Amino acid sequence: MWKRLDSLLPRDTCGLYNRCGAYGLCDTNTSPNCVCIHGFQPRDKEAWDLHDWTGGCTRKTPLNCSRDGFEQLRTMKLPDITKSIVDRSIGLKECHGKCIGNCNCTAYANTDMQNGGSGCVIWVEEILDLRKNAIAGQDLFVRLAATDISTAQFKKDHHIHIGGLQCAPMDLEHIVNATEKFSDCNKIGQGGFGIVYKGILLDGQAIAAKRLLKRSAQGIEGFITELKLIASFQHINLVKLVGYCFEGDKTQSSKLDWEKRLDITNGIARGLLYLHQYSRYRILHRDLKPSNILLDKDMVPKISDFGMVKLFKRDETEASTTKMIGTFGYMAPEYVIDRKYSVKSDVFSFGVLVLEVISGKRNAEFYLNEETLLSYIWRHWKEGKGLEIVDPVIVDSSSTFRPHEVLRCIQIGLLCVQDSAEDRPAMSSVILMLTSEKTEMNQPERPGSLFSRSRFEIGSSSSKQQNEENWTVPDVTNSTLSGR
Repeated sequence: MWKRLDSLLPRDTCGLYNRCGAYGLCDTNTSPNCVCIHGFQPRDKEAWDLHDWTGGCTRKTPLNCSRDGFEQLRTMKLPDITKSIVDRSIGLKECHGKCIGNCNCTAYANTDMQNGGSGCVIWVEEILDLRKNAIAGQDLFVRLAATDISTAQFKKDHHIHIGGLQCAPMDLEHIVNATEKFSDCNKIGQGGFGIVYKGILLDGQAIAAKRLLKRSAQGIEGFITELKLIASFQHINLVKLVGYCFEGDKTQSSKLDWEKRLDITNGIARGLLYLHQYSRYRILHRDLKPSNILLDKDMVPKISDFGMVKLFKRDETEASTTKMIGTFGYMAPEYVIDRKYSVKSDVFSFGVLVLEVISGKRNAEFYLNEETLLSYIWRHWKEGKGLEIVDPVIVDSSSTFRPHEVLRCIQIGLLCVQDSAEDRPAMSSVILMLTSEKTEMNQPERPGSLFSRSRFEIGSSSSKQQNEENWTVPDVTNSTLSGR
């Protein structure tokens, strides 16, 4: 039974552009992923119930211009910016006034969320490609009729309900911190449905947190049933429900401790070295990414999908093309900008893959302020905080976790994603760095990136239809890119 490496990394089910249609919100932590934002209803209820969300949502109450208000949506990626107006000279308060004074304005937000937020962007038509941001995001203020605003505010001031019982939702981050990242040291019980951890909330309250097992026979329905039951308890000798959290269908990376991830990294490196150096021709893969890495039953990696390879003669080192193929997030800057490729282009892809394996995050789906995953990791590494970007699963695998090895691999990954191809090591050097701690390594500079954009553009969405599986580009002739 083969597995793809990307199945062990988080998957963004909201990656398809405008998946939920106009005013439809896509959230990977809900099931189904698409919901109409408050104040809106499905444009085609029958199609929506069949999970065809392309028709989007429509307002329940028409706007009345001067009497309208705004609903605040938190941790959002900015919607499609095609029909928007930007003014970087004003703040959020002025932006609100600018939007309320324009009857065509449908939403507004800061262009930059750093240091309390600055700049203004307003949307003047239907809002497309609404998504919750899995990492961090901005506040988006959506225009609603006054009657819908009052209802929305009432709901904000009350706990949500499961059935007829009142329960308080909690942020996953609070539970993770309270249990020290679900540390084994805090484990106090385990059953067929889940593991129970002790923890301390920020206010000092002691809790027991039950974490539902991914393959639990109880499932979500059983989980909700249990919540209803505990919420109804009112007895000194029975547990009291403090809150709950739906974390959604997450990665299976819990199966991969540090030792396995290092073995996978070494295996991919050896396979790539063979293609570059030891086969009859020098072979460039040109589409190295997690979904093209297969793992056998023993978790041994196998590089697959050779449909985009380029054969070089032994004396060839570089070539150029008018057509670009590959996958955004893994393509080297010189390939995207200048259409030049070499073995160092594969090295860049390998570096991205290494950093994804270590962090448990995907480069193509990660934007925090103006940072990609690569620059985010580089900044932490440069500040001496490299271990802060490591997947908590690795840290919790105490028996195999070796911080010095992790930091060394982060440095190797960063060297592989340098902006200039000349500054990246050959795969033969990568193998030496991975297998011998005595091998000296250079200090990496800020990594290369496909995207050179403002904070505003990085926080927004593309107006092109792209998702992780369909980001392979068979023919691109325009070198000006717009991506998530």
